This record gives sequence, C-alpha cells and structure tokens, in this order.
Amino acid sequence: MKDKGLSIAIYFILILAACAPAASEGSSSNASPALSINMNPLGTLASGETSQVSGTAQITPLDNGKTKIVVSLSGLEPNSSHMGHIHVGDCSVVGPVALGLSPVEADASGNGTATAEVPSNQVPATAYIAYHQRGPNDAAGVGSFISCGDIK
Repeated sequence: MKDKGLSIAIYFILILAACAPAASEGSSSNASPALSINMNPLGTLASGETSQVSGTAQITPLDNGKTKIVVSLSGLEPNSSHMGHIHVGDCSVVGPVALGLSPVEADASGNGTATAEVPSNQVPATAYIAYHQRGPNDAAGVGSFISCGDIK
C-alpha cells in the first residue's frame, strides 16, 4: 500500500513539474514584459524619394541589467547598411544620441534585422529608436533618419 501511495505522489510531482513554466535564458520572472514598437518611415532618401522604410522593434528587459533590442526593417535599398541609435526625446524632434545600436544589413530584397543588448539604466525615460540612411562606415556619414519609433 505504501508503494502505491509513493507512486501516486511521484506521479503528481512529475505532473506539476511538467506544467511549470520554463525559464528562458536571459529573462527573469521579475523582468518587465517585452515591448513592441512600430518603426515608421521618416524623411527623404538620397534619391529624393520619401522613405518607405518601416518595421518593428522588440524591446525586452533581461535579468542581467541589459535590454535586448531587435529591429526588423523592410523597404531598404537592397544590400545596404543602416546605422541605428537610441535618441533622447521622441521622433518629432531630433534629440541627442543616448546609445548606439547594431547596424541593419539589408538583404537583396531590402529586408534586414539587427540585434543589440544595451545597459538598461542608460535607456532614457523618453526615447526613440532611429535608423539612418547609411551605415557606420559610409564616408558621407550616417545621414538623415529613414525610420523611427517612439519607445513608450
């Protein structure tokens, strides 16, 4: 009879363990949920055309004091590179750069994604993500904004 009771207890422990949420690497149960923001077209391209570059940015606080930012953009010039930053303020006014982000490298279809981890305590309370016309190694500099999203 004791063996049957022990078997039932082990069975319930296994059921509870299987139903428990899995811990994911770099996250914490105390961390804020991920934030998704729209990256909207902004500005004029070097060609004189209005930017059509849009996408999303996923902002996820990690339990290591950093924030993971994944930006996905489309409508870029094929095979081009674009520098990104977190700026102070919002997309309506150009504010100072707070943090650099990884460049988005567009593929042959004009789509690209960049991932960066930045110190959470250095992200301003009022901020936006902006991606620029050119990449970090362009002799003409990064140029004007082509896509922007307010972090709210």
